[in-house]
Amino acid sequence: MGRYHLGALHLGDEELLAIEDLAAARKEIIYQDKQLVVSRTRKPAGLRFAGEIDSSNAHAITQSLAARAPAEGDVHLDVTSLIFIDISGIRAIVSAAEKLGEGRRILLHGLPAQLARVMSIVGWAEAPTLAICEGDHE
Repeated sequence: MGRYHLGALHLGDEELLAIEDLAAARKEIIYQDKQLVVSRTRKPAGLRFAGEIDSSNAHAITQSLAARAPAEGDVHLDVTSLIFIDISGIRAIVSAAEKLGEGRRILLHGLPAQLARVMSIVGWAEAPTLAICEGDHE
């Protein structure tokens, strides 16, 4: 373990690694506005949504998936850090799932129980191209 000095700032290995992780995560950001940050995930391959999705930025779901989703296989969406999503955001996810190629699905990770229930009540949870995952990434 080492100590690193940056001006008056003294950093240990753990602090330096945390800064490097933040810098790497920043490179993975593919969309950002005042309410929402969308970033790419590597394992599993997909996208992470953090913040709030409403009618003002629901387009970010479709644009982000079109631009950065894996070209084959299932697409993992980590929504653990979403604070709020309205019906326009849910519709955008369902619509994006319907547009995937044959045999592909959007796998939702970290969906709050109440939102999973709403999606089940309206029948979206049973869509063949959409799966609500419980627990860790599959």
